[in-house]
This record gives sequence, C-alpha cells and structure tokens, in this order.
Amino acid sequence: MAPSLIDRTRNTPLHQQVSDHIEGLIESRTMVEGDELPAESELAKHYEVSRSVVRQALSRLVLKDLIETRKGRPAIVVGRPKRNPVRDVSRAGGLAEEIRGQGKELITKVLSFSSSEPPLFLRDKLLLQECWEIHRLRMIEDDPILYVINWVPKDILPSLKNRDVQGRSLHDIIRDTGVELEGGKRHITAVSAEDPVAKQLNVSIGDPLLRVTGETRTTRNSIAEGFTLWHHPSFDLEINASTGPAAAGQKTRRIDRAMEELSKAVSSVLSHETRIVDSRQ
Repeated sequence: MAPSLIDRTRNTPLHQQVSDHIEGLIESRTMVEGDELPAESELAKHYEVSRSVVRQALSRLVLKDLIETRKGRPAIVVGRPKRNPVRDVSRAGGLAEEIRGQGKELITKVLSFSSSEPPLFLRDKLLLQECWEIHRLRMIEDDPILYVINWVPKDILPSLKNRDVQGRSLHDIIRDTGVELEGGKRHITAVSAEDPVAKQLNVSIGDPLLRVTGETRTTRNSIAEGFTLWHHPSFDLEINASTGPAAAGQKTRRIDRAMEELSKAVSSVLSHETRIVDSRQ
C-alpha cells in the first residue's frame, strides 16, 4: 500500500483521512474489486492510528459500497467510487441540461397530479388561487435523485393535464405559453427522511436529506410555481457565486446568504452521518 497521508494538523477527522486515502487507492485502481485490505491491526500500524479509528474508516467505506467487511477475515474491495451527479442550486430550472452535461440522462416519473390550495409558504402570496399539485420522482437511469412537489397556479397553466408533464420540464411548459421566467428565493434545510419521500428515494426512515423549498417568479414578478424537493444523499449540491459591479451587489448578497444556509445544512447532515457511523461501531 502507498505511504500514509495522515496529517494531524488538519481539521479533517483521522478516520475520514484514512477512508479518503483508501478510497483514492480504489479510485486509481491501485486496489481493484476482489482485493483484500490488510487486517485492522496492520492498517492501524500503517496509518499510525488506533484500531477504533480504522474501524470508523472501514464503516465509512462500507456505507459508500466500496468495501465489504467479513467476520474473521479481511475486508474486500467490492466497487469503485461513483461520481455523484451535481446540481447548481443557484440556478432556476435547467436540471435536465445540467445532468446531460455530465453525460447522464434525467428521467422524470409523475407520481400524482391533482388540484389543491397553495402550500402554507405560498398561501399569503397566492391568496386563495387554486394550484396544480404535481408530485414527481426524478431519476438518473434507475437511481432516484429527487422527490419533487410543484404547485403551479391555474392562471399560469389553466388547461394543464397529467400527460403534459410526463417526461417534460415544467419550466419549458410554462415558457411555451409565452411567460418568461427568472429566479426566486430558495430555502435549504437539513431534514430526516420520512415516507413517502424515503420510500421513493430508496433511503431509510430517519436518513439525512437536504430539502429545498422555494418559488420561481416571472419577469413581471408574479409567482409561476412553488416547489419543495428532497435531494438523495448521493446528489451533490453546489452554488456558483461570483463578484461583479456594484449593480450586482444585491444579487451577490442573496447568493452569499444561500451559500451560508447551504453550509449550515451540509454541516448538520455530516454531523448526523458521523453519529450514524459511531453508533455502528
């Protein structure tokens, strides 16, 4: 095995440094499927850490489906790291285009289509307007990545039908009516998975998820849609922030606030994952 890369001056936990290094060996194919890892005692000696740290590192690799542990025998490599799909949450729409740019194809499955009142976070803005409520599951191949609920005011799409949203971008459908869209507020929260979201995303009840709630407005500042979506833990989020002239200051401040919210949410999820790993030792 390659020399240890443990750096005790870093803030990264020791067990994560160990697992990251082993994951790098698997990613680079220095270790391949079927290879056995050294025994825990040998790994502890090699990385100059305790066996409890090694066990935490191995548990992290098991959770990533990279290795399999076997009672009384060394752990074995079972796969390579999957490159997670990435979404830029500072964009309004365009998910299919983003995923296609990563060499993947986005599949949308409509779970339900009905008429309803606006959700609480939109009720004051839409008053008593009726909405189309659409529940969708978005997948890459057979892997679910998003559970989405959209609320579209009926005055935006008065004759919308279930068949209209099958396999199509909701934003494209709205644009086809001549309505121009722009961004809106996004609120990011770390939550625990509950049904039916947990079932549709193939995660366990209580698993950490990132939930994004928000709205998309038209260029005339009316609400075109509201939404709540839950991201599968394997779905990486990013925010593209840039500095610009003074005229763009307000937009930059909004992005900074969104980045701060995302950072807090991610920290909460990572803390939850660490507690899960610790409880399984």
